[in-house]
Amino acid sequence: MKNILNLIFGVALALSFAGCDDEKDPIPRPASLPCDLIIGIFDNEGNNLLSESAEGSWLYAPISISINDYPKKIDWDCFRPQQTWPWVNIDPATGEETSGWWDGAGIIRTDWSNPITPSKEMIDSYAIISIGFFPDDKNDIYVNFLELNQVVHIEFGSYLADRKSPDGKKYSCYVNGIGNYVDYQNNIIPVRLVLPHRSAPSPTE
Repeated sequence: MKNILNLIFGVALALSFAGCDDEKDPIPRPASLPCDLIIGIFDNEGNNLLSESAEGSWLYAPISISINDYPKKIDWDCFRPQQTWPWVNIDPATGEETSGWWDGAGIIRTDWSNPITPSKEMIDSYAIISIGFFPDDKNDIYVNFLELNQVVHIEFGSYLADRKSPDGKKYSCYVNGIGNYVDYQNNIIPVRLVLPHRSAPSPTE
């Protein structure tokens, strides 16, 4: 299990933050090795807005994700902040928890250190994860923040290698048309979004 988790989680780099370097691949890897998408939501000061204690947190907000034309929402009924592993599968037919990986997207607990790893501590810091994106494929992911009427478009694949970002560099991942670093050493696509604090009431209010 430790090896599986190490494969899934890696480092984060900020979209909209300065100093994004060209991608580097220091360790040879099979071209078909999949990468996993980890999405963080932060404010302009770098505060994590996927946190229960954050003012204007985006936890429990209506968020839908389309992965290669397959629509999927973040089902907050699967969120278990009281557990070390904070996301479970729920059988829609029975409402019971099931084993195995979730389908689409889920939530991990992480402190966003370098590299990203799932924290065994009960920290109040989370990220969205979706697994299994192959660099040899064309991957289109749309993250829709329904309360903002705002959609984030994430593209990933080696087919993008000749496209130039506004900074003049080339990337295999783009977020709303801006080049985004991919951590090929840890097989992670870290995307760090900057959003305003959420103004809608939480479900507990």
